[in-house]
This record gives sequence, C-alpha cells and structure tokens, in this order.
Amino acid sequence: MKQFTFSDMNRASEEILEAALVEPVTLTKRGKEKLVSLPLSNTVSSSVVPTPLHTA
Repeated sequence: MKQFTFSDMNRASEEILEAALVEPVTLTKRGKEKLVSLPLSNTVSSSVVPTPLHTA
C-alpha cells in the first residue's frame, strides 16, 4: 500500500489518484493515517457500489 501526505495530494494529485486506481493508497496528516482509497475492484463485491454521503 502506497502512502502519501495531504501536502503530496496538493502537489501531485494526479499521480496519487492514478496509484489509487491500481492499489490501496493511504493519505496521512501530521504522521497519522486519515484516509484510505482503494480501487472498486478490491472490494468484497464489485456489484456493491457505495452510496455517496451527500451530493453537491
């Protein structure tokens, strides 16, 4: 699993998102894991699609 900081996300978001398409990616803030992003193909069942918490 690759690990990036929130600052990395500001500088290289495209690279991080590309990595998250093929393997789990962890985002850290002040040295603590805060978010994990993983490809939908890595979920238990790809037929289960997460429902957004809210829409803009």
